[in-house]
Amino acid sequence: MFSGLVVAVALFVVGVKTANASEGIFELRNRVGEQARCVAYSVLMQDRKYDILMSCRDILYPGGTDVFSYVVWAVPTDGGAHFRLGSLGLGKVSFGSNYAFSSLYVTKETDDRVRSPQGPVIMQGSLQRSELLDGPAPTPNPNELGEPTPSPIATPQPRNLGRIFAAGGVIAFIAIFGVILVVFVITRK
Repeated sequence: MFSGLVVAVALFVVGVKTANASEGIFELRNRVGEQARCVAYSVLMQDRKYDILMSCRDILYPGGTDVFSYVVWAVPTDGGAHFRLGSLGLGKVSFGSNYAFSSLYVTKETDDRVRSPQGPVIMQGSLQRSELLDGPAPTPNPNELGEPTPSPIATPQPRNLGRIFAAGGVIAFIAIFGVILVVFVITRK
């Protein structure tokens, strides 16, 4: 029973870490001085697969013999080989992925079925936080790696004469009470 609970908690903790890895917004900005740009929304679904919805603007497709395809690639979070998500088509597509990824990029390819990126990178973008879903970004602590702050040093407090007289008064009261008690016991016999 206890080991089952430990395994469930461990799976939940591991699941939470990977869930946030690729979930969010990717804004792919143009890298070659053109107007084309894309935005992708990635969500981790209950089947533990990522659904990616992508929308692009101002994509140019030349005609003639130089017809090419735009292919979308993902960079895995574990540092493995980049993997192909698919072709952009006319700029409104959805993809699926079994693997977590940290950024997306688009290459211009002569064949849309390539297994590894061959052409130049046209657009690129990384995962961005959603302030609406994740809350505001944590503010950095300026003292975390900056200049050290001085530590307070304990200094002995000067003796207060009132405290000394108070302590002496208590001792005098106990001494007087003891003397009266001894006198009372002796006179009683």
